[in-house]
Amino acid sequence: MTNPIVKTIKPELYARHVKHMTRAKNFTYNYSVIDDYIKENYYTMTITQMANNLNELRNRVIFRIQVLRENKLLVSKRELPKLEQKKRELFQQMVKTQEELNQVKAILENA
Repeated sequence: MTNPIVKTIKPELYARHVKHMTRAKNFTYNYSVIDDYIKENYYTMTITQMANNLNELRNRVIFRIQVLRENKLLVSKRELPKLEQKKRELFQQMVKTQEELNQVKAILENA
């Protein structure tokens, strides 16, 4: 078994048991497996596909996606293109700044 990804990043998510079923015993349900699967497949699969693969209820997968979003471990699929665009812009700024820095270094070396 692999090490849990989300549990390693944010262990406080699993420190407190949330009672979600009246007959469930405390600490009987392990969300870390679901969270890891969601984190790995969120952008390539639908919620229904993930629920079927995990053999979980669709609503439980939706609930865990909401928890991961609230804790900044997932970004909404709608916001992903905006973030990619921002990443490209920042990269272009970085390249431009690096070129300017190289020019300044060249001027200082010649002085």
